Formats: sequence, structure tokens, C-alpha cells
Amino acid sequence: KQKEHNNQAAAKNIKKKKTTSELIDNAQLEYFQIQLHEYRFKKERLDQIVRNKILSEEAKRLNISVDELMDKHILKDPITVSSSEMDRFISDKKLDKKQIDSSIQKQLEEFLKVQKREQKVNHYLAKLTGKLPVEIYFKPPVFSWPKEKIARPTKGSSKAKVQIVEVAD
Repeated sequence: KQKEHNNQAAAKNIKKKKTTSELIDNAQLEYFQIQLHEYRFKKERLDQIVRNKILSEEAKRLNISVDELMDKHILKDPITVSSSEMDRFISDKKLDKKQIDSSIQKQLEEFLKVQKREQKVNHYLAKLTGKLPVEIYFKPPVFSWPKEKIARPTKGSSKAKVQIVEVAD
């Protein structure tokens, strides 16, 4: 279907029409990034819609509001961040401990609490989606360079002066 779309006329004048493929020919990576952004946007929107629907259906089943479901069932236990979790986060992110004052510490703690909250909600949703499977019909874009544009190794003159530079870590 994508190939068919790429061969459709994008513009036409008296002499020659231009296909979509010709239009994006030298900007394929940029075009792929736009498609990837579109896919991520759609996926995030779909995830949010599905999430809201599942939570509202579960709240309806329990005859409570979504807020009550969140407060009394999903997030009933207080969310805390231990000092070892904070230290692990600082270490994992390679942050300089000397630069972390009390206000930054509070911000990091709030960030970790939000992450934990999301994990709890996602865990709860995972249990529910086992009962209500969700099928996603759109696929992420796939990028592939056209074969004629890929640089391939060739044999040249054995007397050619070649300098090979390797940079390694």
C-alpha cells in the first residue's frame, strides 16, 4: 500500500507529473522521522483513550467514580521514595551529588513518585487488559534506504593511496 501511495501523482504541470516518491527522494530520513512522530502521536493518543475507557469501565463495574477507583483501589497505599531509590536514580543518571541541594532533591523525589504512581496504574491496567485485550491496527513506520543509494565497497586500483582511520572507544 505504501508503494502504491508513493507512485501517486503529487503534482503535475504540462510537461511531467511528480510522484510522491520523487518529492521525498532526497529527504527520506526526514520523511521517516515525520512518520515516526505521527505514529508516536497516534499511539500515545490511543493509549490514553484506551486507558480512560478501561478505568471508567472498571469504575462503572464497581459502581464508583474513576477518582474513587484511583484513590481507594489503585493508589490506596501512600507512595514513598526511599533514600536507596534516590541514590540509585542519582547514580543511574550520573548526576553530581554535590550539586543536589534540598530543592532539587524534592524535585527528584516528586519525579520518582510520579513514576511510581504511573507504574501502579499501569500494573492495574495490565491486570484489567488481560480480561479486555486491545488490538492495535496501525504499525510503526519502517525505514529502509533504497538499494541504489547505499554505498557499497568496491575494488579499486591496487596502487591507489588509501588512508584508513579507525576511531574506537
